[in-house]
Amino acid sequence: MKKFVAITGILILCLASILVCGCTQPATPPVTPAATPTATTIPVATTAAPQTTATPPVTTMKVYNESANGNTISVPLNGTFAVVLLENPTTGYSWNMTVTSGLVITNDTFTPPQSTLVGAGGSHEWDVKAIKTGQQKFSGVYKQPWMNTTANDTTFALRVNVT
Repeated sequence: MKKFVAITGILILCLASILVCGCTQPATPPVTPAATPTATTIPVATTAAPQTTATPPVTTMKVYNESANGNTISVPLNGTFAVVLLENPTTGYSWNMTVTSGLVITNDTFTPPQSTLVGAGGSHEWDVKAIKTGQQKFSGVYKQPWMNTTANDTTFALRVNVT
């Protein structure tokens, strides 16, 4: 009987060690999917003056994604543009974006995935307005917020020439 209990105890310890080892493997950052075209346009309603019966005029706002990383764009003063990047906060990874003083982020929205798969990623959109002329920058790093920034982190930078 003692031999049976000892063997059972050893088997339970072995099984527990295998399970614990599987839980302690370091996480790897998600793979960034292939990029799509650099800029697209989306209609944006703007209001210039109070109107009683007419609808507001529609302008277009350029949208930039991963393929615009490292590029320079031109935006007029008070002009707007959007940046949409893939993000999967279920893994702990998220974008930490910054802008220089001539740009202001007017919208910061995460859109969850259309998929019903657990852990599927979505997209993050930032709408940006140019408020000061000159060379400006929209940039960020994709990482887990509790981790130190390293040279291996995924980054995004867009130089903005505001005229």
